Amino acid sequence: MSDAAFAIDHVLSLQGTSSPPAPCLVAGDYHAVFAGLPSRTTRFITPYKGQDDAWRTAGFTPCVHEDVFESALVLAPRQKDELMGLLSNVAQRLMPQGLLMASAPNDGGGRSLVKVLAALGFDVHEASKHKCRVVWGRVPSAFAAAIPATALPHLRDDGLWTQAGVFAWDGIDAGSRFLLQHIGEGRRGIWADFGAGIGVLGRELLQSHGDVMRLDCYEHDGRAVACAGRNLADFGGRAQVIWSNIPAMVFAPLYDGIVMNPPFHAGRDVRASLGQAFITQAYAALKKGGVLLLVANNHLPYETLLGELFAAVIPVAVGHGYKVIQAVK
Repeated sequence: MSDAAFAIDHVLSLQGTSSPPAPCLVAGDYHAVFAGLPSRTTRFITPYKGQDDAWRTAGFTPCVHEDVFESALVLAPRQKDELMGLLSNVAQRLMPQGLLMASAPNDGGGRSLVKVLAALGFDVHEASKHKCRVVWGRVPSAFAAAIPATALPHLRDDGLWTQAGVFAWDGIDAGSRFLLQHIGEGRRGIWADFGAGIGVLGRELLQSHGDVMRLDCYEHDGRAVACAGRNLADFGGRAQVIWSNIPAMVFAPLYDGIVMNPPFHAGRDVRASLGQAFITQAYAALKKGGVLLLVANNHLPYETLLGELFAAVIPVAVGHGYKVIQAVK
C-alpha cells in the first residue's frame, strides 16, 4: 500500500496542499507519508494490531465512534465487499460535503475505484500516479450508506462467524483444511494458535482433544478476533482470543503445543520471512519438549530454520500443494 499512499500525497500536492482539510480520518496502514499530518486533528482506523501500534508510535490517536471529520484518506482494500463497506463507513463519519479520497494499485482494485465510489452517489474525480489510481469526491447531500451484509459480521454456511476482508472469510482455506486432517492424536496441556483467523483450527483442536486445557488464539486482524471470540464462545474458559502482532511479542516458554498456518504475505508481497518470524516466536513460546504443528505451501523454505531451532523435525504429510510439519523443542 506504500505506492497508494505516495499517490495520495502526489494528488494533494497538485491541489496545493500537503494536508487534507482537518479534522481528517485515515483508513489504512501507517506510512511515512502520513507523518506530516497534524496529529492533533488526525485520527486513524485499522483492523491490524501491528499497524495500530505503528500509528500510535507515530503519535496518532485512533478514531472513536463519535468522531466526525472534514476529510478522509483511504488506502483501499482489494476485496470488493470489504471496500464498499469501508467506504460507506468512512463516508458516514464525514460532515456534509466532506472530502473522501481513496487510492489503490491499478492491479489491486484501483481500476474499479471510480465505479465503486460512484455507486455510493459521489461525483468522482480521478488521477493516476505510481501505478495507482486515486479517486476523490464530496459526500453527496443525500448520502445513503450501502454496506454489503458480507462486510459485517455474519454466519457463513458452515456455521462460523466471519466478515469480508478477514483471511479465508468465505470458506476454510486449503492449507488449514489439510492441517485439520493431520492434527493427530493425544494433544494435551496448554496450546496456542498463532495466526488464528476466525478460529477454524482452534475450534477443531478444542472439540477433538478434551485434554487441551486451554487454547490461546493470537490474531492480528481485529475483525477476525471478534469473529473467533464468537466461534469459540462454546468452550468458555478453555479458549481466549488475543489481538496481537506476533513478530513483535516477547514470549515465555508457556505452551505444550502450538498449531499454525503462518502468513507469508505482507500486503500483496510474498515474504517467507514473516512465516519464519512466526516459527522463531513459536520456539520461544514452547516448553522444552513442546510441539509445533504447522502447515505451509510446499515451496516455502521453513525446514532449514526448523532444523536449526528444534530438536526434531518430522514431516507429517505432503499433498495438494501443502506440507504439514511437526517440530519438537
